Amino acid sequence: MHWAATTISSVPLHPLVVHGAVVFAPLGACLATGFALLPRHRWVIKWPLVCTLAVAGLSALLATMTGESLLEARPALAEMELVQSHAALGVRARNVIVAMVLVGLLASWRLPSVSPLRPLDPPRSDGPVERTLVVGTVLLSVAVLILTFQAGHSGAQAVWG
Repeated sequence: MHWAATTISSVPLHPLVVHGAVVFAPLGACLATGFALLPRHRWVIKWPLVCTLAVAGLSALLATMTGESLLEARPALAEMELVQSHAALGVRARNVIVAMVLVGLLASWRLPSVSPLRPLDPPRSDGPVERTLVVGTVLLSVAVLILTFQAGHSGAQAVWG
């Protein structure tokens, strides 16, 4: 997809947008891990998790879209090996972030989170689906942390290295 506006004040949009993914994806991964592993605190983590995951997913999608747009606007960049590596890692990171967003949102809906302020709410059962969500959430969170670092590091090497 080609965007009409690929720059803001002659600065490419991609390095501006990518910082949202670099901040919110690891934050969402940490919140998702806390939500999965700290059942007594799920009630307080739930809504910050949902909001952070929404921003992380949107910013990851925007980061890849603006990156592709930047490569279309500057074809010479696409020939550089470091840029190709960064683009591949960025797409992989985006896919894992989107997967974490989906699993994290499902976990926030499905895993029991009883508030001590409403002790009469019955907790849902902790069955195989819930255990699978806990494990999946933690594994995807670790993958998001690793891939976000790798994609960011390769991008920094492409620009500064």
